[in-house]
Amino acid sequence: KALRKGGVFAFTLERLEQSSEEEDKAKAEEEKKKGLVDVATDDLPAEEGQLPAQEYKVTDDDMQRGWKLQLTGRFAHTEEYVVRLAKAHNFKVLSQTRIVPRIDNGNEIQGQLVLLEVTA
Repeated sequence: KALRKGGVFAFTLERLEQSSEEEDKAKAEEEKKKGLVDVATDDLPAEEGQLPAQEYKVTDDDMQRGWKLQLTGRFAHTEEYVVRLAKAHNFKVLSQTRIVPRIDNGNEIQGQLVLLEVTA
């Protein structure tokens, strides 16, 4: 059934943030060791017998768009994108809280808990 005016919708998602160059390099090395690749970047040299790994970096274009497909195959979104999309589809943002929605390979994944209300 569809939500009616005043109905509330809650969900979690991974948060997209732009990090420093040092953080990007460290994350790329960690992901390279796991064999994960980002299809949107240039290839790095592969070790013998391995597929080429690629550097993961959140670009200015990613931040402007508001979302990015990550190396894990999951999407991450900026807080601004969520607000923009909610307003465009007749939702009011009641709450947007930074949380850790899950842990992946021992790493805390930064995310958001979002609470929306239907306005029309």
